[in-house]
Amino acid sequence: MKKVLFSALAMLLVLFLAGCGKIVRSTSSSGGDGGTVTKTLADSYILITPNYVVINTQCTLNAVAENPVGDVSYQWSVSGSGTLSNTASANALYTTPVAACTVSIQVVLTDYRQVVTKAIEVIIHAVPDTTPPAAPTGLIVTSKTFSKIVLDWADSPEADLAGYDVYCKKQGETDFIRVAAGLSDSTYLSSGLDVSTFYTFYVVAYDNNSNYSPSSSVISETTNAPPATPIVYSNGDGNLYLVSEDGSYRQTIYAGGNAKAPVWSANKSKIYFIGTDDYIYVLSVSSPQTAQKTNTAAAQIFDITNSKILYRQGNTTYIADISGDNFINSAVFIPAGVAGYPVGSACFSPNGAKVAFNIQEGAVNLSLETSQARAIDENGYAGRAYIANIDGSSPVLLLDSYDASPPYNNIVKYNAVIKDWVGNKVLFTSYISQTSSRIFSIQEDGTNAVRETSGSKHWARKFSADGSKMLFLDFGNICIYSVASTTTVYAQDYATVLADW
Repeated sequence: MKKVLFSALAMLLVLFLAGCGKIVRSTSSSGGDGGTVTKTLADSYILITPNYVVINTQCTLNAVAENPVGDVSYQWSVSGSGTLSNTASANALYTTPVAACTVSIQVVLTDYRQVVTKAIEVIIHAVPDTTPPAAPTGLIVTSKTFSKIVLDWADSPEADLAGYDVYCKKQGETDFIRVAAGLSDSTYLSSGLDVSTFYTFYVVAYDNNSNYSPSSSVISETTNAPPATPIVYSNGDGNLYLVSEDGSYRQTIYAGGNAKAPVWSANKSKIYFIGTDDYIYVLSVSSPQTAQKTNTAAAQIFDITNSKILYRQGNTTYIADISGDNFINSAVFIPAGVAGYPVGSACFSPNGAKVAFNIQEGAVNLSLETSQARAIDENGYAGRAYIANIDGSSPVLLLDSYDASPPYNNIVKYNAVIKDWVGNKVLFTSYISQTSSRIFSIQEDGTNAVRETSGSKHWARKFSADGSKMLFLDFGNICIYSVASTTTVYAQDYATVLADW
């Protein structure tokens, strides 16, 4: 009887507690005071699987109901892109959109006693792109010069193409190096290359996710050889430059910062120049950028043959033998009959056996006639020019701009600065003033003085080897003059101090 009564009382207690909503289906957690905290439907939450959501996929949303009273109903909704299915169950299915974005998904839970809304923010990530573009095709060389190669290739059809990188390997090198990055166009100009040098190139494409394509096929090309007779010049910065007749070839052959007055060797294998320390230096074309100081000081180099050099040191002119990169057997050039007057400018004859020169008389001699005095310019250069043997013997008057009779009357009675001798023609400049000079040639026998150019500010430098062209300066510009057509065929826009051909 007691056992039955106890069971009946226990059942009444359970019914009472149920009526008060205190029955739970999950464990309670301990409170801070050592008691228990009972969870309710308000503590429900949402689980998402997988937790890293990407575009154009499906994921599962699970509403975990905490301690519902009676049955629970569910209603899912999404604020943003994408679609939901199974929206009336605890587990909904969400189909993500095709573009990356952020959405809010919520569920309304309803049990016997409460209505609770829970929400979760879902970040939709773009699918990682691991597919590289196709390798570029159609790589070709479209043009080249002495120092440039132009590449071209087919446009990539990839919709997400970001750009191209170009790689290059020089002849003799082992590894390719990247020479251009992030090109937006399918063409590339490779500049600053060495002359007569073999280069190999390939191209790689990449997309917006930094996926790089396989390399294109390689293409190889050799830059043009330099011209046989380039012009060497300085422009006052202490460096030496080469330029072709048409200007398509340019090269800094020496950047030592101490060079002035360059002169070619006869075979164009070396360049001689005066250094800032007034010594002669020699630069080998095969080993540019490295100049060898010689044993000889000089103020000016007049001319060079295969075996001899003609130069001035102070007021004295010398002829010496060339021995390697130095000079030996230097001898003073003292023309008979004009001793006491320094040589103003000079050049060898084509066979190297004679010297054409003009004398520098120094200060104006007041005993000279007025017309003769005028022939002395502010630098002391005089108007007489001669031809003598290399030992100074047998000097012969070439021209006398003091003389008003033909052929000298065309020379405007001013000084003649000798510059070159090709065939039987001697090239000289009739120097009038700092702002006025004219170019003439005269036969080696002193006949047929001809004005070569029409300009009044021209300064002669050198004939071409065959005498068909002439190099001259036009107040800072290198010019090439055609003797036959009497026209200037090229003008180089460089502020040039001295040049040689």
